[in-house]
Amino acid sequence: NSPRALQSPALPMISIVTPSVNPCDFLQQTLDSIQHQRYDHLETLVIDGDENDAKEINKGLIRAKGEVLGWINPGDLLAEGALQAVGLAFAADPDLDLVYGNAISLDAQGQFFLADHGTHRSGLWIGAFQSAGSCPAFGSEVFAIPQPTVFFRRRLLQQFGAVDESFRSIFDYELFARYARHAKIKKIERIQAFSRVRKGDRERWNGMLVELYRLARPQWPTLGSKAFSTDLREFVTGYMRRKFGGRPRGIRAAAA
Repeated sequence: NSPRALQSPALPMISIVTPSVNPCDFLQQTLDSIQHQRYDHLETLVIDGDENDAKEINKGLIRAKGEVLGWINPGDLLAEGALQAVGLAFAADPDLDLVYGNAISLDAQGQFFLADHGTHRSGLWIGAFQSAGSCPAFGSEVFAIPQPTVFFRRRLLQQFGAVDESFRSIFDYELFARYARHAKIKKIERIQAFSRVRKGDRERWNGMLVELYRLARPQWPTLGSKAFSTDLREFVTGYMRRKFGGRPRGIRAAAA
């Protein structure tokens, strides 16, 4: 006999999108980790395609029927009881818009991965969500949250839009920063997921820096002002730290 589902009718329906852009050996592991959650009110959507992840994620979010939405990339895994914790958090607070938690980094073989956090190396990815407005130049850390631990209510998608497909590397960062300006957010203090470090993540770092600059630049003060000079100096300093070492823990700590 299968274990009795740890469930209550009061818990919200959760929809999880998994983009499958390229053949991936880890896809079945990811789907198994979702199905083993024993969460009754669950919808899983696997979106195949030959485009970028952002497009496939948006296709899935549009089709999803759940009140609570999220996506899990192939290779990432949900920790035992993760969806139960998410469902309980949303059921307990109707005003809550978004939740996130902590994660553990894994390498391609599924082993514990020590990621570079600037001042130290650790396989534990501590979620830290700060105000996106606290660092307009994005020269240093704004927030560092493991993407597979993030779930949000459908109303955020409806009111503030979906993934910006013009970003190929930081679309999750941009989306969460956009939502953070309007959402009531709560951290679930537990390991919610295992985040896989993918082949080529290190090589994509420069592309992410370019996109961070593109995202931040419109928020800078007027050219020639004292505030502009200050933000430019902070951005360059942060850029050099990120590119050449000693980086603070940032949006891609697990990939750094």
